[in-house]
Amino acid sequence: RRLRMACRLRLNSARPFLAFGKLFLRHGELAQAEESLSIARQNAEGTELAAVEAALAQVREQAGDLDGAWQYALSAARAQPENREWLLAARRIVRKLGDTGQEIELYARYLSRRPGDVEILTELARLRLESGELQQAADLAERALLLAPDNTDAEGILNACSSATR
Repeated sequence: RRLRMACRLRLNSARPFLAFGKLFLRHGELAQAEESLSIARQNAEGTELAAVEAALAQVREQAGDLDGAWQYALSAARAQPENREWLLAARRIVRKLGDTGQEIELYARYLSRRPGDVEILTELARLRLESGELQQAADLAERALLLAPDNTDAEGILNACSSATR
């Protein structure tokens, strides 16, 4: 009730509800955060909607609902595939779920918009190597090394790919 009163002047705007939701989330008030963010979601669109869904992912994750958290995180990452912050949040959740295929898809989508992110290139190369996709892993590691010649992780992945194909 107080939340609605505080936002009364801007009931058709997601921004105040998003701000309150994030505030409640920081203080561990998950029920209030979810209520505020759900109201924000009704009025949000575009970048603001992605921010609301990213915050809802955090709420669901803290509540122990990893499947729900993943759905919100994936929605935010799809809406704004170039947003690194939301990619990293989605990555944290998908790793807890242990779904390597979804993690690979998440990285590939991100790299289609940000092809020069060396850390993510290297991570995707590592996942491809672990999945036995040696050629894809080697290609990604080579791209990472072109961008950052001192990338020892990418170099190690490339060496592992070479060793495995001998």
